[in-house]
Amino acid sequence: MATNPVASPKVTAEWMDRVISSSVTRYFGIFGAYIVYLLVGSSIFDAIEVPAVQERQRMLEEIRDDFLQKNACVERDVLDAYVTDVFDVFGHNNVTRPTFVTWLFFSSTLLTTIGYGQVPPLSYGSKVFAICYCTLGVPFTLVLLKAITEKLMDLTSQFLEFLNTKLGHLYRPIHIRTLHAALITTTCIMFVFLFPAAVFSMLEPDWTFLDSFYYSYMSVTTIGVVDTLPASRIQNPETEAFYKICVLVYLFLGLCFTLLCLAIINEIPQINFLLQFLHPDHGHHSSKKSHRLKETDSEKTGLVVTKTIRKNKYTDPNVDGDSNFSRQTSISFSSDNDDGR
Repeated sequence: MATNPVASPKVTAEWMDRVISSSVTRYFGIFGAYIVYLLVGSSIFDAIEVPAVQERQRMLEEIRDDFLQKNACVERDVLDAYVTDVFDVFGHNNVTRPTFVTWLFFSSTLLTTIGYGQVPPLSYGSKVFAICYCTLGVPFTLVLLKAITEKLMDLTSQFLEFLNTKLGHLYRPIHIRTLHAALITTTCIMFVFLFPAAVFSMLEPDWTFLDSFYYSYMSVTTIGVVDTLPASRIQNPETEAFYKICVLVYLFLGLCFTLLCLAIINEIPQINFLLQFLHPDHGHHSSKKSHRLKETDSEKTGLVVTKTIRKNKYTDPNVDGDSNFSRQTSISFSSDNDDGR
């Protein structure tokens, strides 16, 4: 009998259920929804802010024309060059020519709570939308970061198991966990702070290595206190857009790995000094709790055994006192053994 090459609806539905229920699909679904949310917000900011920016530019042109009329000795090109230099010095060149990528960068810094502030919204509509956008977007970002951090924790736990396999017969578990945390943290410092700082110092002509490291640290830790942004002097729109998108990817990944380091350190109470200070008995809390639970179970078992003995004693009038005593002793002894097991 020939088989039908087309899968039945039941098999297809079961396969789709397995795909949808898989953790990888859920992670990609959350990340895809986050990207859509980010793009939608950027588009709305771009649509709202363009008229406001154009109005500001028109006002600046009127002020410039009025200044040139009152000061005929100043040439228009010289004044424009001076204004451009002023914007370059203060690092606010993007304010005069905002693009969609500018608002994408702005939306990302809002949702990750970095909040540079170099490109603030100008219109009342954008300010109201920013409040509503962050009210939903910031918790969404925290959920996504938590999901990614938990996935990274699963990967690093495999590395911890490898260390336990190789070093478990030589060192105590706390020493292996400390080594694991030190290796992960050192790797994150290198690839999240030091290596990007070296790249920024090469790409940004006016940035030293210290300036680049300062920008990386202040951005990834979401402090956001910086005096200039990357790509502020790039005049090519395509190059600027690609550069800013790369910076956004770096900031998001850097934030994920920073949270990973904090989560790994937080799981080691012996080196979590803040937890030790607030809860000095935290290290012994779990053992004490289990001991109390064991004692409680023993007490409950003793009560049940006592009730059983009394019931047997009074419901069997043909048994003499010595037999009752021996029965009580044997039952209590077997109960203790069961509790020990």
